[in-house]
Amino acid sequence: MKSSAVTKILIEETNNLSEEQKLFNKLVKQIERKKKELSKWEQCAEDYKYKYIKELSPIEDELNKYRNEFVYILDNAYSNKNFSKKEKKLIVTLIHDMCAESLSLTYDENLANIFTTYQAIVKEDQKKRAGSFYDDIVQRIEDDIKERMHDERKEWESSRIDDEENYCQPQETEEDKASQQSLKEIYRSLAANLHPDKELDELEKDRKNSLMQDINKAYKEKNLVELLKIQLEEEKNQQKNIEEISKGKVGSFNKAFKRQLEELRDNVSAIKRSFQLYHPDLKMSGLTENKLNDKLQENIKYHRKVASQTKNDLEKYKKDIKNIKVFLKSVESRSAFEEMFLY
Repeated sequence: MKSSAVTKILIEETNNLSEEQKLFNKLVKQIERKKKELSKWEQCAEDYKYKYIKELSPIEDELNKYRNEFVYILDNAYSNKNFSKKEKKLIVTLIHDMCAESLSLTYDENLANIFTTYQAIVKEDQKKRAGSFYDDIVQRIEDDIKERMHDERKEWESSRIDDEENYCQPQETEEDKASQQSLKEIYRSLAANLHPDKELDELEKDRKNSLMQDINKAYKEKNLVELLKIQLEEEKNQQKNIEEISKGKVGSFNKAFKRQLEELRDNVSAIKRSFQLYHPDLKMSGLTENKLNDKLQENIKYHRKVASQTKNDLEKYKKDIKNIKVFLKSVESRSAFEEMFLY
């Protein structure tokens, strides 16, 4: 069964319909379906965001807190004579990396001070390994960067001047102009006939005031389907009016409908792509709300497990430094973030 919005704008199906009229009906139906799909994905995005903030975000905050706590434990361990030079070198790397990760999420003055201290140690170590040419290399790099920035700025200023001199607006095609003209004509007609200031009856004035808000919104969004629907709803002989649209007008409407349909598709794809940033293993073609919910629940379960294990590990590190030594040995050949705080 057709929705009322579609029913009120479709050209009556007969054997006498032209190809443009058939396309008109097809595009109207596709737009209605795509709008429903977009609405569904917008709601899905809101629901996902709510669940993420309510359930997953607090666990991530807990893990961040544990990571910072681990930084302080390692900071104390660095000054402990029971750790070898090799172990302390690894401690420096771990502290530096974890501080950088934490500070990229939120600023903490104590962590920033620790990061500055260990960053200096890392740089000094790099300098020693680079040999006597280190300062010269750095200076050459800095000079090269400055020279490139100077050249790029001159090039940019030159191109900007050229752009300003040669700039011209892209030319609209006759089809674009006709489509835009159709949109304006319907809008102006509706605004002239339905403006609330012309109405004396208060109830009718309120109705037209609400209607004008819908009209302005549809015009701003270049939503020709919505404007046509409003126009036909306000006319008594709805079916006759839509059928009497000239072939040229139908063609202009179809071009506007195609652009609107493409924009709706782009909006749906944009929402799906935003989910792929968090779940790159999910394919857009088969992406569903159920798959997203399953993935979110899987992440929540995993993060809870990591948080619980990390909490227990930190307690062990506080009780006995031997446990820290065991940990350091386990990550000698791996990144700290492959061993702990894997989120």
